Amino acid sequence: MLFFLISNAIITTLVLVLNRFSHQSINIKLFLSVFSLTCWLFPFTMIRDILAKNISIDIPWTTSTVTSMTPNIVTPVDLSLMPKVSLDQIIMILALIGALFFMIRVYKYNVWVNAIKNSPNVKFITKYRNIPVYTSNQIHNAILMGYKKPSIWLNPSLIDSAYYDMILEHEATHVKHRDNYMISFMTCIRAIYWWNPLIYILTNNLKDLIEARCDQKSSEYFTEGIYQKKLIALILLNTPVSQTGFSSAVISKNSNIRRLKLFKEKQTMSSFSKSMTLLFITLVISILTIPISTFNAAAHSSKNIEQYTGAQVELEITINQTKSTNNAVKGNWVSETTLWSEFSKITVLKLKERWRVEFITNQVDGHLEVNFLITDLDGGNLTPYPMSMLMRSGQSASMYIENEEGLSIELKLEAEFAKKPVT
Repeated sequence: MLFFLISNAIITTLVLVLNRFSHQSINIKLFLSVFSLTCWLFPFTMIRDILAKNISIDIPWTTSTVTSMTPNIVTPVDLSLMPKVSLDQIIMILALIGALFFMIRVYKYNVWVNAIKNSPNVKFITKYRNIPVYTSNQIHNAILMGYKKPSIWLNPSLIDSAYYDMILEHEATHVKHRDNYMISFMTCIRAIYWWNPLIYILTNNLKDLIEARCDQKSSEYFTEGIYQKKLIALILLNTPVSQTGFSSAVISKNSNIRRLKLFKEKQTMSSFSKSMTLLFITLVISILTIPISTFNAAAHSSKNIEQYTGAQVELEITINQTKSTNNAVKGNWVSETTLWSEFSKITVLKLKERWRVEFITNQVDGHLEVNFLITDLDGGNLTPYPMSMLMRSGQSASMYIENEEGLSIELKLEAEFAKKPVT
């Protein structure tokens, strides 16, 4: 997940730099911005895990400490064994919080829309390019509502204004490019990543680009310079409140100034723009290649592990009974041994006539799992003490347990994958 966040942050930053300093066409800038936003939605760095769930993730060797024990029950108290919240889980929690607020926002928006549509001051005016046009006093300027059957809503004061035709063309162009869907998509991503400032900057930039493209296309239906003059006049005359809807001809003063600059910008690909675009493409290809190459390397590593049928184990066992009880006498037992253990086969060791140590080795996601069962044979009272370790091949692990009756068991283990020795 950390690589996912860092790589997307790099892609987004580069897109914002390209959009700010290069003079590419608005369509190219839009494509790059939408691509960057989509990358945040699709966790491409998890391709490896999707393609091969059996490829392991590095897990450090485990050390556990048990301070009290009754037969058949091991009670861990080491804080290192307590459940830990991973970065993935934190991101998921933040995303769920954002999704909840997005649903609340959608609900409030639908309530707002229904209130406007059911208002007695609503008037149907006309159809423009097959799109119904309505007026309502609750609309501050102009807004586009709906998806399958969109409609244009205006403030009544705009009907007789010099900007009426410009606003209708602008909103109709939004419908043509399905910008209402894009704005909704942006709003959803922004809600999920509400904690990410880069998403705020990217979505604001993307909305400016959408409006600028709409202005460019709309201006084609007007005499040269007329649309631009009307847009400038509208920006100067209007200082609207924040819009509740997803699209409007006038949004905010700062946003409209940025959009006007984009509209007027000379769109030529300079050497710098070409170099930055090439750098962006190269970087994105590199980032997308890393998960696949990592998957191949991990798959190769997994294939190498499969050739092993067991593990070479160096085991040191220390058992100490410090108190005499009805079922046990004082004593100290120590055993050091090196042997080969076949996967899934029980290996049995005996410490004098008092203890029987059974263990099984297995390969789990590229790591060694060793399960122990240590049985107290004293006086025929078969008391098993289960213990388990998960470790990386070639590394060591240790485990220590004790109980209130003065019994302590310490295991020190070093193991690595190995083929069966030739005898």
